[in-house]
Amino acid sequence: MNVNGLQQMLLPLEQASAWEAFATKARELLAVTPPDSMEEAYLRYLLGKAELERGQHSAAEPQLRRSLQLQPRFAYTHHLLGRCHAETGRWRAAHLCQQRCCELNPDFAYGWLHRARSAVALGRTEAGLEYLRQALALAPELDWLQHETLRLEVEDALASEGPERAAEQIAAAIERIRLPEPLLLDWLKLACSYALCGQLRSALTVANALCREAAFGATSGCGLPRRPALLLRALLLVLHPQSELGRDGSTDLEDLAGQLRESCWMVVTAAEKELWYGWIVPILEMLMVRLGSGAGQPPPSALAE
Repeated sequence: MNVNGLQQMLLPLEQASAWEAFATKARELLAVTPPDSMEEAYLRYLLGKAELERGQHSAAEPQLRRSLQLQPRFAYTHHLLGRCHAETGRWRAAHLCQQRCCELNPDFAYGWLHRARSAVALGRTEAGLEYLRQALALAPELDWLQHETLRLEVEDALASEGPERAAEQIAAAIERIRLPEPLLLDWLKLACSYALCGQLRSALTVANALCREAAFGATSGCGLPRRPALLLRALLLVLHPQSELGRDGSTDLEDLAGQLRESCWMVVTAAEKELWYGWIVPILEMLMVRLGSGAGQPPPSALAE
C-alpha cells in the first residue's frame, strides 16, 4: 500500500483523535511494510505523531528519528520531533528542529509557532515575536494565535519600554479585537501587581487601558464583568490622588462613580471572586492603612460579600 492509501486508511481515526487505536493500526501496518521504504518512513511518522498526542514522548522520539533517517526532508517530522524536545525541556534541540521545519516548509504556520515558543524559552523574545508574526500571517483566522502574539508583544513592551507603552498596546488591542477572559485577567493582575509594589502610576496606566467598554461590554464576548477594572481604577485614584491621570481631565471621577454604581447589578462570576480575594482586597487593605482608617472598620472580606 502506498503513502496515500495509508493516509486514507488512518484518517478516520486521526479525525476522531482515537490515538491509541491509531497507534495500534499503524504498528499492524508497519509489521507488513517493506523496510527502508517511503511507506515505512511515513508510518513511523504517523506512529510518532500518535504517541506524541498520547503524551508518550519517549515512545514517540525513536519513531520520529527513524522516519527522519529514511526521509530527512519531511518538514512535519522535524516539527513533531521538536515538540518532543520541547515537552521534555530540551529547548535548544527543539528550536533547531523547528528551524529545519520552517526551512523545508516555510508555509507551515505551526512550525513558526513552535519555533517562536522555543526562541522565547531560550530568552530570544525579539526573535520569538518575529516568528509569531510570521505564523499569524500564515493563519490569520486563528484567534488564539493572535492572542498569543499580543500577549508576548505586551510582555516585551513591559520589559523594554515600560508600562506606558504596554498600556498603549493593550488599549489598541481592546479596540481592535475581541480578547479572551484569561488574557484580560492576566492584565488586571499585572495592574494589581504594580499597585502592590507601590508603582501606583504604572498600575493606573494599565488599569485605565483595561477600563474601556470594548474589553468587557456586551459585545466583547468576555464573561468577566467590567466591575473589577472600574474598582481597581477607583482605588488607585484614591491611593494616588496627585496623579496627573486623575487631574488632567482624562479621568472623569463623577462618570467613574456612576459606572461603579451601575456595576453593582452585575452578576459576580467565579473569576471575579478570585480576582477580588487574591488581588483587589490587598489593595483595599493598603488603602485603608494609607487613609488611617483601618481600626474599627469591617474587614475587606466582609466588604466583598
